[in-house]
Amino acid sequence: MKITKLKLNDKNPRTIKDAKFTQLVKSIENFPKMMQMRPIVIDENFVILGGNMRYRACLELGMKDIPDDWVKQYSDLTADEKERFIIEDNIQFGDWDWDILANEWNQDMLLELGLDYPSFMGTDVPRPDFNDTSADKGDKVNAKNGNWFYIEFYGDDNLFGELVAALNDVDAMASEHQIRSEVFIEAFKLWIDSKKE
Repeated sequence: MKITKLKLNDKNPRTIKDAKFTQLVKSIENFPKMMQMRPIVIDENFVILGGNMRYRACLELGMKDIPDDWVKQYSDLTADEKERFIIEDNIQFGDWDWDILANEWNQDMLLELGLDYPSFMGTDVPRPDFNDTSADKGDKVNAKNGNWFYIEFYGDDNLFGELVAALNDVDAMASEHQIRSEVFIEAFKLWIDSKKE
């Protein structure tokens, strides 16, 4: 099928940008069978109801033709059904079981596929540089007094920078790795509130 037959849906409410889009492009390039398993859904006019970003990723890869089984067409949907599908196709139902993901899945693969995978660990769990006593971190990093915990953040660098700044504003951090738990929740709430404004 000529990819130019497909039409982007101007009403699509979901988008993927920057690093996430790059990951999607790489995913389609490395695992094209996924497009058969989760095809682009179109209506009778070839307007995309589900898969706008997969379509854009295919364009980014320079594809001019795509296999017919990468597209599924529905010609009998009402306008209301089309709108409902667009929303429901983009709603993320359910929650990840982080314990299963941490213990049963390859974390490098999950990150490569774009999963924002948090890792919360106690201070006694060895991590890279965690017990480094070099001058740039100082003894404060290894202090065991008080309640400390370790966070790994996988996501947008700008959001991470904002979160770190918010935590520093309330003196929550001993280093870029350790955070005082008694003030973390309050600082995090303030940061969330600031994102709503």
